[in-house]
Amino acid sequence: MNINIIAKSRAYRYLAMITLAIALTLLLSLAAFAEPEPNDSIAEAIPLSIGLTNAEVNATLSSETDEDYYRFDAVAGRTYVIETFDIQGTGSNATGLWLYNGDETLIADDDDGDNGTGNANARIVYTFTTSGTYFIRVRRAQFVTWQGTYSLRVLPKHSEEGADWSVTDDNESNDVLELANELEIGLINAQTHQLFDTTNFVTSGSDHDWYHFTPGADRTYVIETFNIQGTGSNGTGIWLYNSSGSLITDDQNGRNGTGDADARIVYKFTTDDIHYIRVRHEPFGSWRGTYSIRILPKHNEPGAEWDDAQDDEPNGVLEIANEISVGLSNAQTHELFDASSFITNDSDYDWYHFTPETDRTYVIETYNIQGTGTRGTGLWLYNSSGSLITDDENGRNGTGDADARIVYTVTSGETHYIRVRRETFGEWKGTYSIRVLPKHDEPGAAWESNNDDEPNGVLALANAIQVGAENAQTHRLFDHTNFITNDSDRDWYHFDAQAGQTVVIETFDVQAAGRATGLWLYDASGTEIDEDSSGDRNTGQAKITFTFTTAGTYYVMVKDADFQTWTGAYSLRVCNNSCAKPLFLPFVTR
Repeated sequence: MNINIIAKSRAYRYLAMITLAIALTLLLSLAAFAEPEPNDSIAEAIPLSIGLTNAEVNATLSSETDEDYYRFDAVAGRTYVIETFDIQGTGSNATGLWLYNGDETLIADDDDGDNGTGNANARIVYTFTTSGTYFIRVRRAQFVTWQGTYSLRVLPKHSEEGADWSVTDDNESNDVLELANELEIGLINAQTHQLFDTTNFVTSGSDHDWYHFTPGADRTYVIETFNIQGTGSNGTGIWLYNSSGSLITDDQNGRNGTGDADARIVYKFTTDDIHYIRVRHEPFGSWRGTYSIRILPKHNEPGAEWDDAQDDEPNGVLEIANEISVGLSNAQTHELFDASSFITNDSDYDWYHFTPETDRTYVIETYNIQGTGTRGTGLWLYNSSGSLITDDENGRNGTGDADARIVYTVTSGETHYIRVRRETFGEWKGTYSIRVLPKHDEPGAAWESNNDDEPNGVLALANAIQVGAENAQTHRLFDHTNFITNDSDRDWYHFDAQAGQTVVIETFDVQAAGRATGLWLYDASGTEIDEDSSGDRNTGQAKITFTFTTAGTYYVMVKDADFQTWTGAYSLRVCNNSCAKPLFLPFVTR
C-alpha cells in the first residue's frame, strides 16, 4: 500500500477527531449558559442561585407562547432585585416578570417590562416577609409578541449578605436604589463612572447610577457631578432620596452647577440615617458618557477640604467657600479657570468666607489683574444666610490696579461670604488677587510702605496727612494701563480740621508741561465739598482753599486732572491759611 495514502488517511481521521472535540466543547458551553428545558411550569421550575455571578445567561423564549419558570430561596426580612437583562434590540417591550410564593400565589409582577433601566428590561423589587422557596415566571410582556434570548438574575440589596458589583463593569449593576453603590463623604472619596449607551438594549429607561451614603445629622453637604468633558449645559441630573426612597430634592436639569460642576444639590440633613443619590441624564437630554461625583461637607464642618494643588478648588458654591482673613498681608491670588470644555451651567465661581467685626467698614476688592479694558471680575457680598447684601457685579468701582470693589459697613459679626466670577456681561477668565481691608481708622489697617503706601485708592483706605507745610508728602500716580480696571490711579488722604479753620491744599513739584493733577475735597460722609478738577494748565499743579464750618475728619483725593491721562510723581501739602513761606526782612538800625 502506498505509504503516502496511509499517512493522509491518518491525518484526515485526526483532523475529524479534533473537529468533533471542538464541536462538543461548543455544545457543552452553550448548554451551560442556556436554561434546561422543559421549565414551562412551576412544577418544572429550575433552580436559580442568588447573586451577581449566578445569573442565568442566554436563556430563550423560543416562541410567543413559551414560558420559563425558575425557583430560588429567599430569606425573611431581606430585599431582592429580580430582573431580566442584556436583551439585545431596541424599544422597551420584550419580557415580563411574575413572582409567586410557595403556594403558587402571585405576589408581584412587572408584566409589561416597564421597570427596567440601563441594560435591564423587566424588574421586580420585593422584600420578603417569609423565608422559603419562591418562583419566577418569564414570558413575553403583555400585548407584545416578543421571543428571543434573555438573561435573568436575583440580586440582594446593597446592605445585605451576598451583595456584589462588577468592578470590571463600572460597578454595575446599580440601576435601582436597592443596588446602590457606596459613596463616602469627602473630597478624596470622589468616584468616576459612566452612564452607558443603552440604545442596543430593550429597556424602559436610560442608564441610572444609584449611590448611598450616611450623612451627619444637622450638617450640610454639597453633592455634585463634575468633570464632564463637553460643551453646553445638558448632561446629568441628580436626585436625592431619604432612607424610605422618598424624593427630598433634586437638580434634575443640571442647572445648579458652575465651573467644572454640572448638577449640584446643597442640602442640610436633619437625620443621620442612610440617604440615596440617583444620577442619570437630565430629563430633556440624552447625554451619556463619563462623569465624576462627590459629596463635600460644608466649609466649617468636619471633613471639609480643598485641593491646594488645584487652586483650592472646589469652591464653586457658598457652602464650600475658601477662608480669607481680613488684612493687607492676607491677600490671596487665584484663578477663574476656563470652563468651556466642561458641561456646566455657568462659568467658574470662587467663594470666600470671612468673619468681620460689628459696625466696622471693610474694603473688598479684586486687583492686580493683568490686561486692558474694564471687563474682568465682579464681586458679590452675602450675609450668613446667603442673602445678597451688595455687589459690584460689573466691576465698575475699581481704580488703579483694582478691578471690582465693595465698601461696606458690617452690622453684625457673623460669617459673611464673597463671590468672585466674571463680571455679568463679560467672558473674562484668568488670574486675580483678592483682599479684605479694614478702614483706615480701624484695627488692622495697614499700607505697603515699600509700595508708595498703597493701597489707598478709595476714601476708606486713605493715608493720613497732617496739616502744615512741613508735613508735605511725595507720592506717585502709577500707570494703570496694564491692569483691568475702571479708572486711573487715585490717592486718598485724610486730615482733621477745626470749625472756622481755613486750609490750603495743593499739589506741587509736579513734573509736567501742562495739566496733570486734580484735587477733590470730601467730608466724612464722602460728599464732595470742593474741587480743582482741572489743575493749572501750565504747571500741572492743583489747589483748593477752603474754610470749614464744622470740625471733623476730611478727605482729599488726588488723581489725574479731568480729561487728562497723567502719571508720575507729585507732592501734596495741607497748610493752615497759606502754604507760602514767611518772608523775613533784616532789621536795620540807623
